[in-house]
Amino acid sequence: MQLRVESEELLDAITSVKGAGKYSVASGLKGDSIGDFTFLVQLNDSLEVWNADAGFILRVSIPLVEVSQEEANTVWTQAKDLGVNATLRISEIIPILKKFKGQITIEGGTRLTITDTNSNQFTLNTVQAHPSLDVIHRVSAMNRLIVDEGFPYFNTTQYEGHISMDAKVFSRTMEFCELVGTGIYEIDFKAQVDTPTLQSPSVRFSSTDRGRKSYSHILTTEELLHSTGQSATVLFSGPIHKFFKSGTIEFYLKDAFPLLLVGEDRLLIKTPRLEE
Repeated sequence: MQLRVESEELLDAITSVKGAGKYSVASGLKGDSIGDFTFLVQLNDSLEVWNADAGFILRVSIPLVEVSQEEANTVWTQAKDLGVNATLRISEIIPILKKFKGQITIEGGTRLTITDTNSNQFTLNTVQAHPSLDVIHRVSAMNRLIVDEGFPYFNTTQYEGHISMDAKVFSRTMEFCELVGTGIYEIDFKAQVDTPTLQSPSVRFSSTDRGRKSYSHILTTEELLHSTGQSATVLFSGPIHKFFKSGTIEFYLKDAFPLLLVGEDRLLIKTPRLEE
């Protein structure tokens, strides 16, 4: 493959899909990530950067840089399907990308070559396959079904609730939740259609440590940008707020079902936590 992107955007995308943050362990919270591999795949005019394990799926999409007609007629090639791809070790590629500035060209197959406009060139081996490639392919197909109207499906089950909030509000709320120390959180959406006594929809984030410490926050009418569908409650863990830095986040919900969060350029799926 041969693609051109902004090096800073690719660096941010790969750093983001590492999923680094505070995870729930038996003793409380521990810094960790979801794995050291990222899967890069071209889709039309963007480069999708993925990472996943059995319960956590992350994707960032970055735009390809347009090329001149002369380049398009010579060395430039752009496939339009999942056939163009590469898997890399995150710990290897991040230090390399930090040295590049501006636009870079990426070429590769079994080896990946990165070249900038100053003729700096770096080559490294790719990985044969991402450990969770089957999960990525399955969610990639589902990703194409997400539209502005209606509810998407996960496998064959449709989501039932939808709320929107700003990424900064979500991050601030989750940082308070982390102070409880369990790494286990709950989102509780009450829709007016299910609770006629409510004057307005309610979204509550909370975390508790068996009565020793607890935190909860109900979104204000200004913070809850949009809501529709049916009520849903999901218990989850993991630093999902770290993945979204700005803009509006769309939450798709269903009782005890994987969370689906969609931003302008990114997507996240997190399996629910079972009651203990």
